[in-house]
Amino acid sequence: MMQSTSKKGPEKTTAIESDTLNEVLCPCGGQILDSGSEEPLHCECGRVFQDAYGPARDAYDPSTSTFSCCTCGLDYDSWDEMWHHQLFIHHPCIGCHKIFVCETRLMQHQRQTNHCYCATCDEHFMTPDRLRQHLLETHRISRAEVFHDAADDERPLDPTATATSPSDPPVFKGGFKSGKNFLHINLRCRACGRDFTSPKTLHDHRTRGWHDPFTSIGCPFDGGRCDAADRDFPSTSALLHHLETAQCGSGIALPDLNDALRGAELERFVVPELHLRPTPRDPCAALGERDVLALCDEQAVAAAAAAAGNDEGRAGDKRLKLRCPFCPPSWKTYPAKQQLKAHLVSYNHTPRFLRYPEFVVLPPTKSKRKVDFGSWSGLAHSLETLLCAGEVEGVQRALDVIEDRLRALGRLGEGEGEADMMMD
Repeated sequence: MMQSTSKKGPEKTTAIESDTLNEVLCPCGGQILDSGSEEPLHCECGRVFQDAYGPARDAYDPSTSTFSCCTCGLDYDSWDEMWHHQLFIHHPCIGCHKIFVCETRLMQHQRQTNHCYCATCDEHFMTPDRLRQHLLETHRISRAEVFHDAADDERPLDPTATATSPSDPPVFKGGFKSGKNFLHINLRCRACGRDFTSPKTLHDHRTRGWHDPFTSIGCPFDGGRCDAADRDFPSTSALLHHLETAQCGSGIALPDLNDALRGAELERFVVPELHLRPTPRDPCAALGERDVLALCDEQAVAAAAAAAGNDEGRAGDKRLKLRCPFCPPSWKTYPAKQQLKAHLVSYNHTPRFLRYPEFVVLPPTKSKRKVDFGSWSGLAHSLETLLCAGEVEGVQRALDVIEDRLRALGRLGEGEGEADMMMD
């Protein structure tokens, strides 16, 4: 590349006018000039530029730690960082996967092709999903009509997502056209009645405070024994945490809550070995102050004896490694009795008696190491995170079952009659 020298340093020559790649600035500072060669184009530093976008988050192995921009080759620690780099540096048209030198060129392209562009409002959108959301909210167009342009022969972000047979529709992964997979699902917010294009956009709306609360969920004892009458909870897991941690003025305890959330369809959430059996208790709940201190002293003596008998230990190293007798041996240790005491008092040591019900389909990327839970709030929070993974019907059904039982708790507390909340 030709350069001229000035008092302010090297001065780059003017690039030839081009709509897309030929004017992209290389991270090394070099300008990509139009040489008439076939794409991909090369910079003097050896970096290759090409019209590309993605790949989708699903295309990466869960253990991936480095994410490279397929346009300029820069590496990032997370997919989100790489995606934001592509979105705001390379100005891609996600409808056709071309990148542009500036936002003005991108908007001109969108007007000409109607990619992510609403001609009625003269508004531009970064992604097709945002355009479709705009059409749903502003122009009240049905989801079936909004996704009519997502033809089967269009290119999905994941090239491996093909139909298993000619009669099966293709499965689109990632944000690009993913809403077409969920036309048979009701994606309307129960609080405000707005429709959404995908389960993820509905989940984001429900959990990020667009209106408070996102559903009519609240403490089942509000307006009565609970002093949180003016407080709403942004999720089912948040309400369960409120009840489990004795923050509710009704005085409900964790064992009582675990017993109340049993029977009927909720029994499908219980591990098979405890099905229709009493709910296990937290072994630390029956310990008094003296019992906890005595247990800490026992663990300190055992840890000191183990350290003294360890010939490989460093001389003079008095740091203890106290273990909780109720946690697995592989769990963390504590260097002081005060920390072990705090763990015994605050941590829920209830054996893991809950699991995902069989109608919840886990995505392939979900870790199989933690599929059982010791609390309802932990299970509900894990279900809420699965709403972003695409397997929505079973997940939403599970959350609705828990939420309905919590509402029934409030009716029972108000004395409206005995409910079938306990197992026979």
